[in-house]
Amino acid sequence: MDRLVAAVKRNDRGGAEQMMERLAFRLQAAASRSLAGAEKMAHFCALFLLREMRGLQVLSPEAEKDAWERLERADRLAVVVDILRRLTRGCLAVQAGKKTADRLMEAAKDYVDRHLTRDLGVDEVADHLGISASYFSLLFKRRFGMTFVEYVTSERIELAKTMLLLTDRSVAEIGRAVGFAERRYFTKVFQKRTGERPSAFREKHRQRGPRA
Repeated sequence: MDRLVAAVKRNDRGGAEQMMERLAFRLQAAASRSLAGAEKMAHFCALFLLREMRGLQVLSPEAEKDAWERLERADRLAVVVDILRRLTRGCLAVQAGKKTADRLMEAAKDYVDRHLTRDLGVDEVADHLGISASYFSLLFKRRFGMTFVEYVTSERIELAKTMLLLTDRSVAEIGRAVGFAERRYFTKVFQKRTGERPSAFREKHRQRGPRA
């Protein structure tokens, strides 16, 4: 069971299927000696797997409820083994989905970082990833805890803060460089995010100088 769970954690479908078949074979072998003992062992394996999958957050409440109900009704070893197989395959599918979502969001972040200084919208990034804008927005909010627009704005302001402190470019130039065409709008957003106007931020933090 430990090897089976480890394979699911790694999203190793082949390894998990192999461990599942070994488990089924051992349960069948145990049944030839004691059917009651094998059925008890199979139920224990199912409970163990349910607990581990809950900890991995790869088992929805609906799927867990369905598994419990099926276990309560199970009156044969083959039925319990089938429940174990279904649980394993369902958890692998969720793991695979999580991996895919992670890769998509990593690619999205990389794309945003590389195009931060120009006009950038949800549709463009979603199209780059090959997914719908609505699905992209859902994944993005789930991964970063903020909307796409909030994230882009936050990153632009952080870049602007660095440029204000490390360059002598004007506020208007910096605003344009980080994706704000209008100086007035850049100043408004910057002040809302930092509590200071860009010029005041530059003056105050440059006066402090580097900290020891």
